[in-house]
Amino acid sequence: MEYPFSIFFPEDGSDDAPGAIRLTVAAIIACLDTDVIDGVQIADADIAPYLQEKKFKRASTTFEEETEWDVWRRPHSYINIKPSGTLATAVKKVTKALTTSILRNQLPTIDMKVNLDGSIDCDQTWIRMSDFRKWAHVHRLDLASLYDEYVENENAIFSAALDSGDNARQRMENPDIEQIKTDQARSILDNFAGELVEGNEAWKYFESLIFENLTLKAKNSERQSVEKPLKTSERKSLLANIAVLCKEAEIDHTKPAKAAGMIQSTAAIMGVSIGETTIENHLKKIPDALATRMK
Repeated sequence: MEYPFSIFFPEDGSDDAPGAIRLTVAAIIACLDTDVIDGVQIADADIAPYLQEKKFKRASTTFEEETEWDVWRRPHSYINIKPSGTLATAVKKVTKALTTSILRNQLPTIDMKVNLDGSIDCDQTWIRMSDFRKWAHVHRLDLASLYDEYVENENAIFSAALDSGDNARQRMENPDIEQIKTDQARSILDNFAGELVEGNEAWKYFESLIFENLTLKAKNSERQSVEKPLKTSERKSLLANIAVLCKEAEIDHTKPAKAAGMIQSTAAIMGVSIGETTIENHLKKIPDALATRMK
């Protein structure tokens, strides 16, 4: 089972971008990508904290010398950097335009928080990425590389969340089958104890236990050359258990020939191959086993 990723992540070129964005981060990205707001060029010094260039080196695959690579700050971190100077002025204008559109029902929100004075909390109010792109286009704001990087990061966030959710769903949808079988067997015992009727669930359950014990006994006999034989006490305990199960299933083990025929016939129906003589021989040993267990 997999989640329908195509619904969450539309193909490139679609108007729908996955993920969400805070109003504050949306305003900062719009200003940085557009660069000029209301004819005012944003100063490089004010942009620097957001597009701060970091350097690192790694060995080139074609040359022995090391090559420099540039790493740019991820736009998701912009929520933690306070704008200053010309950028602060530009962000304030864009933020006001965003909140005005929300109050006029021109821009839907995913989750909106409001301050005590009634103003919108831009740090805690979220809008869809697709709605932000459409809004920016209408307001002549050019979304470029920073917006694209934000979308890429949102894809990574959503993919991680969906993978985690998918794994959790699979764990929920695949319970412990063996435990369920055990609980089911106990339920049968609880529901039918004292009400054994030939052919009902309890009957089948007790029969399966009898055949399982006899089959294991037969296999043990076949492996006596490589395995330790059952101790006398173990053998008598097993025979006593079979006697109890026979009684519950209303099979008269004191008549070994008849009982063996019933067991062998039902075993054949179940696809279990057990010789009638083998079964009879085991049943004949029950009286002696019970004698040592009688109180």
